[in-house]
Amino acid sequence: CSRVKRLLNRFSAWIGVASGPAASRCLRAARLSAALAGPRSPPVTPLSRSAREVGGVDLVAELRSLVQTSGPETGRFSDRNPYSPDNSNGFGQALSMLALSYTDAGVPATSVTFLLDQQCPGGGFRLFYTSTSGCDDASNADTDATALAIQALLAAPRTAGSTAAMADAISWLVSMQDPTSGAWTGSVATTAPASATT
Repeated sequence: CSRVKRLLNRFSAWIGVASGPAASRCLRAARLSAALAGPRSPPVTPLSRSAREVGGVDLVAELRSLVQTSGPETGRFSDRNPYSPDNSNGFGQALSMLALSYTDAGVPATSVTFLLDQQCPGGGFRLFYTSTSGCDDASNADTDATALAIQALLAAPRTAGSTAAMADAISWLVSMQDPTSGAWTGSVATTAPASATT
């Protein structure tokens, strides 16, 4: 158990799949412990100036410009595409937050708030943002979106609300794990066990 906890604390990542009930319980406890330990995990190193400017484009500024600044979608990273509707979702929200966590200004607080609003009853996070009011139906929770949301929240400044949200999300993910194979099924769009999810 202590070896698993050390690995998780060191890498702050999901490490392998345990076998057997005792190992599974130990791994679950270690994951929760690693997720909730410390003010911020993993350590964040700001991007260098050259990494921000690619081909004359400031990618950090471009990404920040996608954050909605008013209305019910405040904090959402939205698509900018004149030819189709906004298809931004939980993946883009979490990945954008992860990217900005490596910048000097960090993750916008409004984006953290928006992501927390996407947590469904039961602890999982939804993938599709079909409505802007947040998630009120547990069946909309998605394992992949939840795993990415946890990583994004780990990279943002910790609050009591985000810590509680991560604990609920981790508990939900553990409840979705197949006790025999250790695999996770997808949800919403992908309900069969999938290597991408596991």
